[in-house]
Amino acid sequence: MKQKASGVLPAVRKWYKVDNAANMYCFAQDKNFSRTYRNSVLLRDEIDIPVMQAALEKTMKRFPTMSTVLRSGAFWPYLEHTSEVPEVHEELCRPGRYIIHNGENTPCSRFSVYKNRLSIEMFHGLADGAGSTAFVRTLITTYFELKGVKVSSYGDIKNTADEPTADEVEDSNARYAEPVKKAEKPKEPPVYIGENDQIKDYTRFVFGRFPVEDVKAAGKKYGLTITEYLCVAMILMFIKCSPETVSLPIKISVPVDLRRRFPSDSVRNFVFMTDVTFNPQGRTDVTFEDIADSVRGTAAAGATPEKLRAAVSTNVAAERNPITSAVPYPVKKAVMKQSYLDMQYSYTTILSNLGEIKFPPEIAPLVLEADCCLNKTPFLHFGCAAVSLNGIFNLTFTSANTNTEREKFFFRLLSSHGIRVRVDSTEQA
Repeated sequence: MKQKASGVLPAVRKWYKVDNAANMYCFAQDKNFSRTYRNSVLLRDEIDIPVMQAALEKTMKRFPTMSTVLRSGAFWPYLEHTSEVPEVHEELCRPGRYIIHNGENTPCSRFSVYKNRLSIEMFHGLADGAGSTAFVRTLITTYFELKGVKVSSYGDIKNTADEPTADEVEDSNARYAEPVKKAEKPKEPPVYIGENDQIKDYTRFVFGRFPVEDVKAAGKKYGLTITEYLCVAMILMFIKCSPETVSLPIKISVPVDLRRRFPSDSVRNFVFMTDVTFNPQGRTDVTFEDIADSVRGTAAAGATPEKLRAAVSTNVAAERNPITSAVPYPVKKAVMKQSYLDMQYSYTTILSNLGEIKFPPEIAPLVLEADCCLNKTPFLHFGCAAVSLNGIFNLTFTSANTNTEREKFFFRLLSSHGIRVRVDSTEQA
């Protein structure tokens, strides 16, 4: 296993190898699609765009892997560093638009403002949810500093006065990988996909906001963590809202932040997908309790350090395979893109819970809410992401069609469990 070597390599380089967890996103993107997600923060006061632009310039220098452009090499994609900073602009267009601009020098991210809301759309090849959250926390902190707020302590927020470190830009997947004899994954059995029709150029976000203490209490009643509780509610939602009997397993794919399992300060991709699965086997009388009893503890059981390291090692071994490495980029892209498509149909939906976002005490009262939205893909048109701030849990469903029965069922179920839910919906046509 490679050891941590802080400061040995310069953090700011001319180019960066795409980290192992992000290769799939880079190969899958084309002129019509790039895998992105959207983080938004709602501030107390209307945003001063020129000041936010200045804050962004300082923050991009602090996160050099975010200041990159996706390029195609002879064998692998890579990220080329650029000094160009995206423009913070007023939000006028629908979210989730294509974000990779081949041949241009614009970083793979987009920044927009609507009154007091800042939204950041980022290509998943740059960072996972934890990496983008680190970026957002620094950006907002820097913005308020430029507005005259004095910060007494940064805590674990990265200060733009400090230089980026080699640890922050490393591929932690490669550091923690161990040799494996055979880099193969078992074939996934069929799973329930559900209604997946989409309307072209249409995205709808349904936001549910509720106290963290409420969902904790509801989960505790059934012996479930917050993420488990939400997965159980989603599984029941799919069973009850399906137009036909569900006979296949329902699988909720859940990203696990590996920084919580292995020491890492990387702001890139260091995540593993585990799952919470339940097979109704055609039953229509399934209850919340039935599902809870079946899935309780399964996500944690699939995310032990041993299993996580084995999964990371397998993925890295496949990349390091000399035969794979020697395949030219165009051929590799075609194969990897098909693999990405197959992977999209190996789970019913995704639930990405980023956890709690914290700001310095001087800034916390100035930030009212935070959201995270998964943008739709050409393959999967229904997903869910969540984040909490100031004791409020924000959960967002993303859909590419006008059917809201699933979201209605989900939030009514939470309300019936004593959770005080406020629901908003934004349609983007």
